[in-house]
Amino acid sequence: MKFPPLPYLQVPDTPRWRQAAAFIGAVLIISTAAWVMVARNHRLGLAPDDASLQIAADALGKELQPGDAIVFIPGWSAAEPWRFVQKFEQRQLDFNAALRLSDPLDPWDFDGFKRVWVVSTHGFGRSVELPKPAIHASARDYGHGTALDLFELPASTTVFDAYAQLANAKVQRETKKGIGDLCTWQNNHFECPGNGWWLQIWAFESEVGTGRRRCIFVQPSQDGQVTRMTWKSPPAAREIAGHFGLRMWGVRVDEGSDTTFRVKMGERVLTEHRIAKGDFSYIPWRAEIAPPDQGQDLVIEIEAAQVSWRQTCFDARLLGPPHP
Repeated sequence: MKFPPLPYLQVPDTPRWRQAAAFIGAVLIISTAAWVMVARNHRLGLAPDDASLQIAADALGKELQPGDAIVFIPGWSAAEPWRFVQKFEQRQLDFNAALRLSDPLDPWDFDGFKRVWVVSTHGFGRSVELPKPAIHASARDYGHGTALDLFELPASTTVFDAYAQLANAKVQRETKKGIGDLCTWQNNHFECPGNGWWLQIWAFESEVGTGRRRCIFVQPSQDGQVTRMTWKSPPAAREIAGHFGLRMWGVRVDEGSDTTFRVKMGERVLTEHRIAKGDFSYIPWRAEIAPPDQGQDLVIEIEAAQVSWRQTCFDARLLGPPHP
């Protein structure tokens, strides 16, 4: 049985209707093409090209000085860093030592440098800033979303950096018998008993918190036992500060337990933090160094009830001058 078409589905076949349909179709085609062109031009206006990046590199090269750091914002940008490497090499400066992966910018990461160059792309230069006492010395826009900012940095107050002084530490991993296994410094890291790179102690850039950080990697080796790092008689200082967290590779695995991080001067505990196994924070910590603490050994202790995948990373600096 054949049913007649429903009235509301009937389309009038008239010259006027055909003209209206053709007009609407033409408008849609033109609008789509215009939108594509606008989006393309906007994208090209924000995407860096070879010319804008080369101009930025040339400008940096003319003013580059010893004690300068460099950072690229955003971190995922294909900013062609080789152009900037060339400028460092021409001045006989170490690009790798100057490169920082701070995004967003963090004054902690630039400690010890006099200035920092910020190469930004995709329009991110509009939001680049460093808090005082850093000084925003210059801002330059080279088009295509490419910009170059220069910040002058305050003088460092660091009198001791555990990351830089890792080789001078004494490292012991306690066993269930209570005897500390001594680790030895070899090939820029500590070799500790046991197989597996994660049982060794390293200073490198690691994914922790919301970005990549220069920190000391330690995974406790036995359940419930302490991994202890000791620096003998560090310089006198006013306070100690740093960060502690779990690497991304540890957080993503649901094994192990909470991890405890402890800072001591001699036998006195200055600060202690406990981080849950699923916590991706990079915890800042700070503690005052009292006069009786001066001259005492700096001790860092890390332990977990269940050590599986408890890949931690930390940094620590003594800041001066000491209290009068």
